[in-house]
Amino acid sequence: MNKIRIRKIVSVILILSLILSLFTTDVLAVGNEKDKNVWDGTTSAPKGEGTKESPYLISNGAELAYVISTGGGEGKHYKLTDDIYLNEIDKVNWATGEGIDGYTPRTWYDSIEFQGSINGNGHVVYGLYYNAGLDTSEMVEGWSTPVGLIPCIKNGATVTVEKLGVDNMYINAKCTASAFIGRAGNSSATTEESRTVIHIDKCFVGENVDVTAFCTGVFRGYSRNNGAYISNSYNLGKFRSNADKKNNIDGGTYDYRFSWFIGNGWGINDELYIDCCYNATGALFRGHWNTFKTKITNCYAAGLTEDKSGDGIAESVWYSVSGDTPLPKERMQGEGTLVSIQKMSSLNANGAYIETVGYPVLKAFVK
Repeated sequence: MNKIRIRKIVSVILILSLILSLFTTDVLAVGNEKDKNVWDGTTSAPKGEGTKESPYLISNGAELAYVISTGGGEGKHYKLTDDIYLNEIDKVNWATGEGIDGYTPRTWYDSIEFQGSINGNGHVVYGLYYNAGLDTSEMVEGWSTPVGLIPCIKNGATVTVEKLGVDNMYINAKCTASAFIGRAGNSSATTEESRTVIHIDKCFVGENVDVTAFCTGVFRGYSRNNGAYISNSYNLGKFRSNADKKNNIDGGTYDYRFSWFIGNGWGINDELYIDCCYNATGALFRGHWNTFKTKITNCYAAGLTEDKSGDGIAESVWYSVSGDTPLPKERMQGEGTLVSIQKMSSLNANGAYIETVGYPVLKAFVK
């Protein structure tokens, strides 16, 4: 082997070593970044002007906590610049709410009224935790202490949440709760101008989410005489309520109300419009039947697996309204999900999703 050939081999080895070291450093940097982002319980005002062109920029848990705890601001705009970690996600059992190895999760807020708009910018909030420690029999009907990423919307406010995901979340609340908005006001509004209105677009709830309260909803809990407009969004989490049993719905055989996109909606001015959404763990996109104005298009729901008879055998339960299509979970996943009429061919009418080997995901979150 001549010297020139040896030099070439050595050069190739050095180049490959350099590439490998850069890749390893990048992976480690991502891991360290996540560790640095875990919320320490403090609050810090984000930088920005609060306008749509120059929004307040939220880069960590302290800044998100400041925005929520201070109630935002009328007409103010907020934008995430990074994923947010409110707790160590590997130190909590997100199905039971129990800390692992003595870890005590930090508790999120309740009841605070919010106004403003949040652009998640394709980022995810992880680790929201709120545990009232209640058995479902202790949960009661009412509007007090709402819990969610946004606990409550101020009466008469219009709030937009877009391109935001949540995962690794545990909520146990007394009255009303949601992954996104615990309660959208409690208004006797009779005019369009006085209603509370929420717009949710390109948002999702991950599979490691468990929410229990008297009234629950994926994107909104309780509402009265308000409007909700939800598009291009989906749910993989678990939402439960004891309201069905207390209200003797379906013979009172359910311990929990299953994962509805929207919780109770009351009043002749309560509106609900949902388009291009899917619910992998629930059977109904509309919440309470007193939501008088409902339009659901291009939506799919997987139904609920429930042991109704108590014999340990799970049964599929379907509750559907016009516009949401009951579909077995296996037909909501994999190749052809967005094109096959046997699957969810209408879901991608707005072009917001892409297929994966599992459930479809939103393009806004694909890095």
